[in-house]
Amino acid sequence: MSSSQLKVTFLGLGSMGSAMARNILKKGFQLTIWSRTISKAEEFVNAGARVEKSAREAVADADIIVSCLFDDKSCLDTAQGENGYLKGIKKGAVHVNTTTIGPNVASQLEKLHEEHGAYYVTGTVLGRPDVANAGQLRSFLGGKHEAIERARPVVETYSGGSIIVVGENPAHANVIKLSANMVLAANISLFGQVYAFNERWGIDNDVTHELLKIFYSHPGLLKYEEAVRTRNYEKEEGQGFTVEGGLKDVNTMLNTGDQVENERLNDELRMIHYEYENIKTKVIDYEEQVEVESKFSVLYRTQMNELKDEINELTDKLRQTTNEQKNVEDERDNLSKQLEITNVKLKTESLNLNLLQEQCAELDKEKNIMIIEVEALHTDFNGRLALLDSEINTFRDRYEKCQYDLEQAIKDRDAMSNKFKPVLDQLHDLERQVPDLRKKADDERAKKEAAVKKLQEIVTNPIQNNPFLSRPTGSSRRHDRDRNERNVARRLEQALEVERMKYKKLQNEKDEELSTLSEDINKLKRELETRRDEIDKYKRILDTRGSIDNISLTSDELDDDRDRLESWVQIPTRNIRRGGWKRQFAVIAKNKLLLYNSEKDQLAAISIDVEKLYHVRAVTQGDVLRVDPNMIPKIFQVLYDSEGQTLLNNSTTTMSNSMIQSQDQDRHTGEVIEYKGHSFVVVAYRMPTQCETCNRPCYNVFSPPPCLECTRCHVRCHKQHYDDKEEFMLPCRVNDKLSVKELLVMCVSENEQKQWIAKLSKKIPKRGIISQHDQTSSSRFRLHNRLYVSWVNPQGMDCILIGPQHKCLCRHKFSEHKTDFPEIPTERPILISCKQPGCRCVSFEYVANASGTSDPNCRCKHSLDNHNTRPPYKCQKSCNCTGFSAPFTCTCGESANKHITLVESKEEREQRGHPTGYATPYKAMGGLTGFSSLAEGYLRLDPSGRGRPDDEFLNQPITAMDHPILRSHASHDPNSAEAKSQMRRPGESELDFYERRYQERNKLSRSIRAPPNPYDADAHLTTGTRTDKPPPRRITGGKK
Repeated sequence: MSSSQLKVTFLGLGSMGSAMARNILKKGFQLTIWSRTISKAEEFVNAGARVEKSAREAVADADIIVSCLFDDKSCLDTAQGENGYLKGIKKGAVHVNTTTIGPNVASQLEKLHEEHGAYYVTGTVLGRPDVANAGQLRSFLGGKHEAIERARPVVETYSGGSIIVVGENPAHANVIKLSANMVLAANISLFGQVYAFNERWGIDNDVTHELLKIFYSHPGLLKYEEAVRTRNYEKEEGQGFTVEGGLKDVNTMLNTGDQVENERLNDELRMIHYEYENIKTKVIDYEEQVEVESKFSVLYRTQMNELKDEINELTDKLRQTTNEQKNVEDERDNLSKQLEITNVKLKTESLNLNLLQEQCAELDKEKNIMIIEVEALHTDFNGRLALLDSEINTFRDRYEKCQYDLEQAIKDRDAMSNKFKPVLDQLHDLERQVPDLRKKADDERAKKEAAVKKLQEIVTNPIQNNPFLSRPTGSSRRHDRDRNERNVARRLEQALEVERMKYKKLQNEKDEELSTLSEDINKLKRELETRRDEIDKYKRILDTRGSIDNISLTSDELDDDRDRLESWVQIPTRNIRRGGWKRQFAVIAKNKLLLYNSEKDQLAAISIDVEKLYHVRAVTQGDVLRVDPNMIPKIFQVLYDSEGQTLLNNSTTTMSNSMIQSQDQDRHTGEVIEYKGHSFVVVAYRMPTQCETCNRPCYNVFSPPPCLECTRCHVRCHKQHYDDKEEFMLPCRVNDKLSVKELLVMCVSENEQKQWIAKLSKKIPKRGIISQHDQTSSSRFRLHNRLYVSWVNPQGMDCILIGPQHKCLCRHKFSEHKTDFPEIPTERPILISCKQPGCRCVSFEYVANASGTSDPNCRCKHSLDNHNTRPPYKCQKSCNCTGFSAPFTCTCGESANKHITLVESKEEREQRGHPTGYATPYKAMGGLTGFSSLAEGYLRLDPSGRGRPDDEFLNQPITAMDHPILRSHASHDPNSAEAKSQMRRPGESELDFYERRYQERNKLSRSIRAPPNPYDADAHLTTGTRTDKPPPRRITGGKK
């Protein structure tokens, strides 16, 4: 059949397929085209080819079908389906598939073609698209011999290089093509490695190219070598294969290798099955042997039963002998018990005698102690009386001096006012002279401008304006003319310069006079305001001179008034969303908080007396819901009495009051609880808020716990503290709710906010109930020098308040460390070393322990006992642990190893914005300088365990019964005659009373030596649970 009569269909117009289809069309064959992309078939339509919409229609009358697709999937999808070419192929047609596919897919396609009566031939090609355009591809044919011969004329159109017949199995041609691609991929990888190796050593790529040309002369390989050498991995039109095609061929090779491996594994599985059958037969043989052995065991069992009967007979005889021996031992025990009862009675009588002697000794000691206490109180009273006399004399002198200063201030004020009047008159005169001076300056300026214009005319046209130079004759006249012109110009310039200097000097003098007058006026105004403040201060001193305590407080305030603080702050406007914040210049001076609109203003927009302040605190998200959370650390709240406020415009405080009060009304439920002057309402916080009693979070987004908030001073705490009847809050500072106002102030930074809170807190006057003990100078000194120890996270929040029972990394408790300092150390950080002998602990470091056990584990899985007792607390188990680190996460969200143990003074803690004092639980933090106010410290004073301190300690002059627990002994002595008569039970003898008191003291000492944890601190380290149980009550006065 000639080429013009043979009908050929080509499926797939990729880069290779288009080139092959062109060569077939050039040889004159009737060509039918099908492609998924219709636009690629336009050039073939113009050349005379026919295009069909589906593969089924394209192969309907074709004798030879040639396909060049992408991969296995595309070949199977094109063959099968509703529009697949197998649905329309005619019987006897030959299909030549040039796609590089796997051998299994080729075998599957061969079976599908045989089912439809057609021939399938694998015709893989070797070459690039430019070789295909030239018709010089190499073809590998595999299939039936007659089918290959029928398709040879079509294959020869694009296989000018050569045609290699692999055999009658089509899959073998695909394997050959994959082997060729394997060689090509290996060489391309080798080219890249050679160039990378030579470039590493600085060898030029041209030299490497010449080396590879020696070994590879094939032009196709050299083109890929050139692409590797020039780093050109972009495929050009008609050059090389695509990366996707190469990856597809590599994956096909890998899948083919996996099939061979699967066959090998199947062979191994068969061998294993054969071995299993052999083992099964052996097991049957072993079972038969076991059956024989079981028969022997039955025989042995019967013999053993006979031996047991003999043993039972011997056991009965032994039991009879044992019963006889037991009767003898019972008689012996009865005699020994009677002897012990007699000994106990003797010991009881001797114990009662010892108790009586001990009680007598105790009464003698207590008598001596009371004598010493009376003498100490008498000495202390005389010292205080002398001190009060000296203070009265001092304040009398100061009063006379203040009265003299007041008279002088009044005289200075009158003189200043007299001096101020002529200055104002002079200022008005100068203001009247300013228009005249300006008018004179304008006239002089006009005259000078006219003179300058005249001078310019003379200089520009001297001949026309000078009659002596209008008609020059000769060279001498010309020379005289030039000289005259220069002289005139120089004189005019000198005159102009003199006038300018005069004008500048006059203007400078006037400016200096005006500036001097303005400075004098401002200075006089400031001095006048200062004098007025001093007069007001002296008047207040005179009003409070009747009370010695008030005079002492006033003297402290006079010393504190020397401190001055000023900075730029912001206060809210009426609408905080629209108007935002208003910038003010804040100043603390002369017992007043002043807010100015600018630094130059003389009158304050808001003036608040420091004496009228009630409370200063930092706000939380729950206080200001409409404020950006990033600004909250910079804002603090001031509560003050409206009587001590002076306003130019009261819009600001109205805004802050209404904003906070509206939020409070929306939050509480209406229930009011009165406690120590507080008006608590039950609220629920869903924004970040902390309890001001236990310093723990009191908010939750979904199920917030019930909390209390005072509607006056706005302190907040858990309601659990009130339900448990704790002493959890000091008396309210705000006495009159109707006259209280609030002011929100936002500082520039968080540090500045803490500085303002610390400064204003010191100036707040003392209010509420103050005990007589707190009024003494010694108690104030100890409270001032108190140290606070806490376990804080990186944000500075107190996660755990350290108490006496908390343990250090050195395995000792906090109470076993040095906490008694005569004065607060100046070095930072403050080191609290261990007092136990042989311990090398430098400073107390809290052990984070979530499980509550005494032996926590480190991240290295070893316990605390396996670590050193000295920093950095390395592990001794030969692991890579660099130091003990607890593997827990605190409820604050930070890991335990990011927390630190912080030791700070009262001032440092207040600067951080944290509460201080004796309220629970802060009374359990650290200790007082020179003493320990905790139960553990009381045990240190009572080594005997009898419930009272040693005589050595009580005889010290510094004690003076001023310790809190010692005060409890002084106020209620259980051994006094009156207390004994009240505590004795009806019909109880004196000997029984002392015996019962002795047992109670021993029980009390054991309970104190192992007290429960003051607060469940380790609950912070649990993963989701928390206990808000109240701390146990302190043990004082011998009662629990």
